[in-house]
Amino acid sequence: MNTPSLPWYKYPFVWFAFSIPAAAVISGIGMIWIAVATDDGLVADDYYKQGLAINKNLQRERRASELGISAGFEYDGELSRVLLSFNKGQLEHYPEVLSFYLEHATRAGSDQQIKLMHGLDNQYIGYVKGKMPAGVWHVVLSTQAWRIGARINLASQKEIQLLPEVYQ
Repeated sequence: MNTPSLPWYKYPFVWFAFSIPAAAVISGIGMIWIAVATDDGLVADDYYKQGLAINKNLQRERRASELGISAGFEYDGELSRVLLSFNKGQLEHYPEVLSFYLEHATRAGSDQQIKLMHGLDNQYIGYVKGKMPAGVWHVVLSTQAWRIGARINLASQKEIQLLPEVYQ
């Protein structure tokens, strides 16, 4: 009546019992790797100062609305180039340089500030560093006196309009 017992590794339940903690360890290592390798960039270190600066940005947007400033731009992904057509509204002359900010909605590491140089008439040109990942972007065109912007999706929009967003 004595049946010889099998070695431990031949029992399926033993492997099932080992698989649960093994899966947890592998998942934990994977999550640690993702946490170290990626930067979420969602929380600003100086959120209080940014909150105080909102009123200044709103004043600049109101100023752009009063002046009738607007712009349209195209992004050429192959050449990493931004071509902008600027409507100066009531400004006396075209600025020589415009600040163009590209802020990714979730990846702060992809954010860029580009200096757009004045070309012929109302045309401006600037170059992006590297390829811009698809997704939602906040685009801001500004000088010290005014500011216009838009929220865009690079994958679906070819020509993008920038207008002042005035909050009442």
